[in-house]
Amino acid sequence: TDWSKHWDTSRPVLLEKSPPNLLKTRFLQTLFPDAYFLIITRHPVPTSYATLKWSKTSVDSLLRHWVHCHRIFCQDAPHLERCLVLKYEDFVTDPQAHLDRICDFVGIAGFKPRINVKTDVNRAYFERWRSDRASMTIGRKLKAFFRYRMIDREIRPLGYRLFRL
Repeated sequence: TDWSKHWDTSRPVLLEKSPPNLLKTRFLQTLFPDAYFLIITRHPVPTSYATLKWSKTSVDSLLRHWVHCHRIFCQDAPHLERCLVLKYEDFVTDPQAHLDRICDFVGIAGFKPRINVKTDVNRAYFERWRSDRASMTIGRKLKAFFRYRMIDREIRPLGYRLFRL
């Protein structure tokens, strides 16, 4: 395959982690019927701000894109044979427990992380979100409130909220 030049195919587990694969899980399952899907979601605000630097679009557009992509995944997920969904925010609070859970899911021996996992990476993005909203005029705040309320309804089933961050 195209990936074989990047992978050590003698290894028992191969990993491909491209974010667009969130939208391709059913296709990938057809190509690789023995595949396991580990989906790590991250709050849409930090995801959007982290993407902003290279996307050349707005935070609002990126929030809507996050919702759209996760809506598609939620429709596809029931059709996947082996899928584990994990929140990034949960992982960083207890990396070892979640690594153990992932290893158990995939059927491999557990291991200790080799790096220290940073627990507060999202904080700066939430601060920027609050600052950006605070600097809006009253009219823009009102329009944004109605846009964000719709997004908030979409992300709540995934355990996230836009308000009271």
